[in-house]
Amino acid sequence: MNFAASLTELITTVTDALLSRKSLLATVLAMTLVGGCILPIPTPHGKVLQGVEVKSSDLAFLKPSLTTKEEVIEHLGKPAIFWRDENTLIYRWIQREGILLWAIGGGYQADFGATDITAEYALLIKFDAADRFVISETVRKPAMKSFGQFLLDWRDAQRSKARKERR
Repeated sequence: MNFAASLTELITTVTDALLSRKSLLATVLAMTLVGGCILPIPTPHGKVLQGVEVKSSDLAFLKPSLTTKEEVIEHLGKPAIFWRDENTLIYRWIQREGILLWAIGGGYQADFGATDITAEYALLIKFDAADRFVISETVRKPAMKSFGQFLLDWRDAQRSKARKERR
């Protein structure tokens, strides 16, 4: 990845983190008014803070129309969510993508701290009516979107893609 792409990804990650944390946003606003600084520090392939990351190498056993839902659960464990309406297993995790150091001062007082810059990921594994594997996708959830809306948007994108393929 080149420097410009890394910088763009870092700015997006920091923006997502700032917007997803109201208290942090208030702190940044206060620092702007009073005086302070923030320093985002990216971390390469950050620590998983919640859930269990499912890597692409863990999915090598998936074969369209052959692998069953039971085999997936046996191999990957119980999913965080089973979306019945879409016959989709969902594995979720939150991963650290950086650390945000902040400091604010004014008069004779100062405060500082650090917070994680995080991103939420989901592995969605869709099955047909016979509970056979159809498709899997690992997706990063946008910070300002609820998980429910994120799933509905994913479903709509999958349906749109299927319609285009039928044409």
